[in-house]
Amino acid sequence: MKNFDYKKWLPYLGVLVLFFGISFIYFSPQLQGKKLDAHDQKMWLGGAKESIDFREKYGEEPLWSNSMFSGMPAYYVSIRYPSNLVSKVFNAFKLGLDRPAIYVIWSMVYMFILLTVLGTDKLTSLIGSIGYGFSTYNFVIMAAGHFAKAMALSFLPGIFAGVILIRRGKYLAGFALTALIMTFELIVKHPQMTYYFLVFFLAIYFLFEMVEAFQSKQLKTFFLSAGLVAGAILLAILPNASQILVNREYLPYSTRGESELTIINSEDKTTGLDRSYITAWSGGIGETFSLMIPDIKGGASGKLSDRKQAMKKVDRRFRSAMQGVDAYWGDQPFTAGPMYAGAILVFLFVLGIFFVKGPLKWAIITSTVLTTMLSWGHNFPGLTNWFIDHFPLYDKFRAVVSIEIVTLFAIPLLAALAVKTLVKTPELLGEPFTFFGRQTGFKNIQAFWTAFALTGGLSMLFWLAPDVFFDFFKASEYDNYVNTLQKNGWAMPDIQALMDNIEMARIAIFKSDAIRSFGFISAGALILWLGLKGKFEIKYALAGLALLVLVDMWGVNKRYLNNDNFVKDKNVENPFPLTKASSMILNDKSEYR
Repeated sequence: MKNFDYKKWLPYLGVLVLFFGISFIYFSPQLQGKKLDAHDQKMWLGGAKESIDFREKYGEEPLWSNSMFSGMPAYYVSIRYPSNLVSKVFNAFKLGLDRPAIYVIWSMVYMFILLTVLGTDKLTSLIGSIGYGFSTYNFVIMAAGHFAKAMALSFLPGIFAGVILIRRGKYLAGFALTALIMTFELIVKHPQMTYYFLVFFLAIYFLFEMVEAFQSKQLKTFFLSAGLVAGAILLAILPNASQILVNREYLPYSTRGESELTIINSEDKTTGLDRSYITAWSGGIGETFSLMIPDIKGGASGKLSDRKQAMKKVDRRFRSAMQGVDAYWGDQPFTAGPMYAGAILVFLFVLGIFFVKGPLKWAIITSTVLTTMLSWGHNFPGLTNWFIDHFPLYDKFRAVVSIEIVTLFAIPLLAALAVKTLVKTPELLGEPFTFFGRQTGFKNIQAFWTAFALTGGLSMLFWLAPDVFFDFFKASEYDNYVNTLQKNGWAMPDIQALMDNIEMARIAIFKSDAIRSFGFISAGALILWLGLKGKFEIKYALAGLALLVLVDMWGVNKRYLNNDNFVKDKNVENPFPLTKASSMILNDKSEYR
């Protein structure tokens, strides 16, 4: 202990304090004893009450639930696995803190660990960590009550950090970290997120690493590290074996098993869920730009009349009619918010495509492209149907748009690696651009501004000519409005005027975020450029970038999860107060649902 250098660890303590600070400032109602009022959490509590009451009364785990459907095993409702001793360690990592703040803290901490392992400096790691922790999708799903999913996403960087340590020869530390965090990942019980990450990111990463190992004649080391990662995952499975095995046992009898019905639509049927059910929530191809421009399709579903800025564009005659018009005009049936990765981070990600070298970059790009195309679902049926029909377990999961969680992991990762590369070698900007080891007539300085043009320039182009690139009505929405209004006696000129006003309102929403993203990308690019050119110290540029990323994400996230989402503790713990009608029903002691 005499040789312990406290000063070396002070910056990391400062980072930890920062993560706690910004999380609790954002979720300040938690400090007032309030809790997140999330719809899906209340629905779960209603379905799980029977199991919870049984556990409290008898001290045993109920294995069957009468409260869900016509009765089903309680594996998917509320059940604890006391044999999993690692769950005690998992609970300790919560530090006694409540959600959602602790989930955001975990996300930032584990991404910071990953980026540190990859050799980025502390300020650069902050950029990626804040970007990942404050990813808008995290806040959207937490507001809806998808807490298991939020936890599962928070652990992904930690798993990959352990893998990187193993690949770099730190076998013991890497094995321990991979096994521990993978155990946490399985404890939270969201196999869909785990599957997407392991198959569509980690497996792709190892594929590129194997090619690199083959070329450098390091296959022995590669297979050793791959074996250790497989061993760590197997070790993580062991304490979670109970929950995995009972779920596997129930799978054939659930909607994810093969149907015994003979009169079915054979084209829609798979060995798992129905094809139409799997792809019901498919992202639109144009909706992919919401990674860079949040409300490119209107953001969350809701009344267009609630969007005050947009309503200023609407003729007073039609403002009341806007209450029946959806503010979201994307391809999904409805949505709670966009998968916004951050305008600055998308710019830095594109920079990474130009400047970062090595197999990790190509793994990130490949997984990003593949998962983005798969997120389109029925809008890109050839690829989607092939995976449904031929890829193991792919047909067991619904809402294919959620596979974009891999993209949301990859963007801040490559963004931080891009900044790391440029900060360590700023002279790189003055050199010729190389592609697969060969020099081109293209300069690196041009590559920098090309990345800006592909992101900031595109945002400005969208702002200047929105209707050239996008349609502002859902599929068949225009015709449905026209037919309905004609039946209600509207004259065609009035109908057309209403349609024009709907389009104007939606374009106003679109343009507001397009110019917003242009502003953040321009500011981020300028700060980074001036820092790399030595106009001021690079540490100030990096700190400025981290702050800009936080401000950008903070502003968008507050649209979907803010202080209004929090209520008094008792309203969350008892969301269904006892009424006279309920009391009368409870007097019936017979078997009933």
